[in-house]
Amino acid sequence: MQAELDGKPLPAWQAVAVPAGSTLKLGSIEGAGARSYLCIRGGLQMNPYLGSRSTFTLGQFGGHGGRNLRVGDVLHTRPSSAPAPAAQLPETQRPGYESRWTLHVMYGPHGAPDFFTPADIEAFFDADWEVHYNSSRTGVRLIGPKPEWARPDGGEAGLHPSNIHDNAYAIGTVDFTGDMPVILGPDGPSLGGFVCPVTVIRAERWKLGQLRPGDTIRFRVVDQASADTLREEQQRAIHTLGAPAPRIATTQPASPVLERTDGGEHGVAVTYRACGEGRHRPAGDQPGQTERGRQPSGRPARRVWETLCHCQSP
Repeated sequence: MQAELDGKPLPAWQAVAVPAGSTLKLGSIEGAGARSYLCIRGGLQMNPYLGSRSTFTLGQFGGHGGRNLRVGDVLHTRPSSAPAPAAQLPETQRPGYESRWTLHVMYGPHGAPDFFTPADIEAFFDADWEVHYNSSRTGVRLIGPKPEWARPDGGEAGLHPSNIHDNAYAIGTVDFTGDMPVILGPDGPSLGGFVCPVTVIRAERWKLGQLRPGDTIRFRVVDQASADTLREEQQRAIHTLGAPAPRIATTQPASPVLERTDGGEHGVAVTYRACGEGRHRPAGDQPGQTERGRQPSGRPARRVWETLCHCQSP
């Protein structure tokens, strides 16, 4: 994004002291990527909502009146005595923006053979998915191959094979709403009744904000250990302004179910009294789903109890 301060070009990736009365002009996005970010020392003077000063426009809360900015709005900055850093972030330490993206994901919570065929999953990872023009912070729609599906319909959950009983969604999960996949963003739904074969890991979520219509995406599977390493290295690089995290090894999709049990008094990873089969499914590198209920005759299980929980190492 081109920016000017009092008519002079403003460099990116660098802190700049702005005198009182100056005028900042922001232009359009040039090249790859979809968004630029303006950082203000001390932040903006706004009341936190749910622990954040960001704006959720669909819910109309948070930020400045819960809405987009309008002409004439006045934003006050929070006081800060810290000196502005003079160093510019070296080019080698900046994230790369491109039109062909690779997104690292974890396989699950829903996959083959319960919901998709093995050929569906193979085609999903082999495809170059195109970003649809109708995409936003709610979700990034993708254009690509249509699944064959492992079921003729969703049983009692619906007429389409993508339908399941409502379950929790993680941020970054790829949600098949019918035959079209949608990567759910930070403003997306927290639960719904569609299958989700993969979830973008936390360290890769920043890329979702830079996807623009016409870009292509390839999904690559990583395991839990690799996702944790990439997240830790990314946080270290951010706090120290050091070198970016190293590349990580990808793997092949295995099973979308982490653990199964025949039931018992407490079931899987919960203290809820129930009986019947249980399954624990990954929903990215942090959340997981615990599912209760048997799956008779190839029909989808009725989820007697289900949750989206944060799984943390002791």
